[in-house]
Amino acid sequence: MATTNLSEAIKVVQQAMLEDQSEGSYFHSWQANIAMAFYDEAERFCQVNKKKSLNDGAFAEVGSRAAKNFLNSFLSS
Repeated sequence: MATTNLSEAIKVVQQAMLEDQSEGSYFHSWQANIAMAFYDEAERFCQVNKKKSLNDGAFAEVGSRAAKNFLNSFLSS
């Protein structure tokens, strides 16, 4: 994909998100998917490490894993 086409596509996505941020909107669907990626990864981290909650150091690690998980899900859909 050419850089110009990608830039244009990103602008379309940004505009759609700026125009409507109500429940059920495109913005809201991204928000929900990002939040769930973090939630799922935090839950996995706690289960694997036998923790009830995340400490400060774990937030960065889980956040990074969640972002990667979200992007992988986004790219496979």
